[in-house]
Amino acid sequence: MFGLIGKIGDFFAPVFTFINRTGMPKQINTIDYKGLFTNPWFMVPLVAVIVYEIYRKSFKSIISIFIFLGVWAFFGTPYMQAIFASDTVTIDKILPLLGGAILILAVVVYMYFLRSE
Repeated sequence: MFGLIGKIGDFFAPVFTFINRTGMPKQINTIDYKGLFTNPWFMVPLVAVIVYEIYRKSFKSIISIFIFLGVWAFFGTPYMQAIFASDTVTIDKILPLLGGAILILAVVVYMYFLRSE
């Protein structure tokens, strides 16, 4: 079993190397959230899309938008910065991340494939 964990770490090592090389954690860390959410060029289309989806009564789309915004905000947290900043990835850092991803994926699969409207 522990050999499988090592293979998973070896599989994701190039991905984390690429992420660190491109400076993505630094870019995510320097996003001005207050400036973004007070910028009318961002907020007006976002609110317009949400209002349109409410008008269409497409709650799947609204939930998908909020899931996307939540995941985007989560990638700016110090927890994710610590994962991206380190050269080695341990299983205790990845398991909560995988658990959250499985939970989000389960919600999306339930919304789009299992629940009928």
